[in-house]
Amino acid sequence: MSKQRIHRATLKISREIEIPQHEQGGVELELRANEELLGRITFSGAHVYFEKGRLKRYWTFSDFVKMLRENT
Repeated sequence: MSKQRIHRATLKISREIEIPQHEQGGVELELRANEELLGRITFSGAHVYFEKGRLKRYWTFSDFVKMLRENT
């Protein structure tokens, strides 16, 4: 499979969702490009988790927002 550059991706959640600080499970999103699963991101209360195969990362929600602000 040849590598293709993803030029644009947009995600919009059109509902207000409030997740309690210590919610188990949370809101899970699948990240896909050209039908290929790139990973899953889960917003679970005060934390954000990313998983792709055996790679697993997590951040506090505050650190995740800071990371987004620094990379935009």
